[in-house]
Amino acid sequence: MFQSKLNRFFKRLPWTAAVTIAIVWGLVYLFFGRLHGMWDMFDRWFPFFIMRIIGMKQPMPVLLGLFFAMLDGAVLGFIFGGIVRMAFYRKE
Repeated sequence: MFQSKLNRFFKRLPWTAAVTIAIVWGLVYLFFGRLHGMWDMFDRWFPFFIMRIIGMKQPMPVLLGLFFAMLDGAVLGFIFGGIVRMAFYRKE
């Protein structure tokens, strides 16, 4: 019983980490952007990895910034969850 729950946990870990970190990273973007107040300047300083890879230019609307922040968080969360899963989960 416990082993099957543990198996389900580790199988879902990358997706759970991706969704969780995407939401948190999006909230960080909104919180600090609102705190900063100058969105155009803040967009240049916030680390948008996916946007830089595809070569998109700034400034951008707040919702597009939120989308890219959440996309970055999801990718990093999926990678992190996959690494944790590979490190601790062993199939028998």
